[in-house]
Amino acid sequence: MIGFLYGLGLAVIGILLTAAGHGTYFLLGIASAPVSFLGIIFSMAGPPIFWALVGVLLTYKTRTPQRLFFLCILAVHYASIPFILFFPQYAEEKYFDKVWQAHPTVVLLGALFYTLGQVFLWIYFWLGKSEVLAVTEG
Repeated sequence: MIGFLYGLGLAVIGILLTAAGHGTYFLLGIASAPVSFLGIIFSMAGPPIFWALVGVLLTYKTRTPQRLFFLCILAVHYASIPFILFFPQYAEEKYFDKVWQAHPTVVLLGALFYTLGQVFLWIYFWLGKSEVLAVTEG
C-alpha cells in the first residue's frame, strides 16, 4: 500500500509538472523508468503500479527470492534512468526551464519526494535479513 501511495504521489507531482502539456515530463519518466520507455500514457500510469510491486517485494524482504527480484528490478530501474535523456518527450530542456522558472517549488518537491522515497526504501530493505543470512549466522 505504501509503495502504491509513493507511486501515486510521484505521478501526481509529475502530472502537475507537465502543465497540461506545456511543461516537463521528466519526473514521470524517471519515476516509472523503464516503463516510461513505452510512452507518456505508461509513464503516467506506471509509477503507482511499479512502486506498488516494489512495495510488495519489500513486504517479503526476508525471503531470498524476493530480495533478489527486488534488487534486479531496482537495478533495471536505476540503469534505465540515464536513457530517459534520449527520449525527446522527457528531455525537452526548454520546457523544464519554463517549469523551473514558473514553479521551482514543485520541481524541488518532486525531486525531494523521489529522493526521500528511495532513501527510505533502501533503509527499510537493509533493516531486514534474508533467510540465507539468518541460517548461516545462527
